[in-house]
Amino acid sequence: MNQPKIIRNKLLRKRVFERDGGICCDCKRYDPKWEHDHCQPLWQGGKDDLDNSVTRCRNCHKRKTIGEAPLRAKADRLAERHQLTGKRRAVSS
Repeated sequence: MNQPKIIRNKLLRKRVFERDGGICCDCKRYDPKWEHDHCQPLWQGGKDDLDNSVTRCRNCHKRKTIGEAPLRAKADRLAERHQLTGKRRAVSS
């Protein structure tokens, strides 16, 4: 299933840096290559705004993403199954 392309908001990233200064919200360390992350992931319906944005170091972001992978995979499978059920019902009607 193809995911919609996410367009990165450079102004939002700048505002997150101004607010957090590159300090990770989890481990409280500075990372010069900090990453912009969403508290509630976009794929779960989270908004791409400052209130839903945090700074994470690369290690914490990777740990969070790996932890979410099984949940996201299950959500993708259920969404695909739901689409197929809808197509089957449309064909049989």
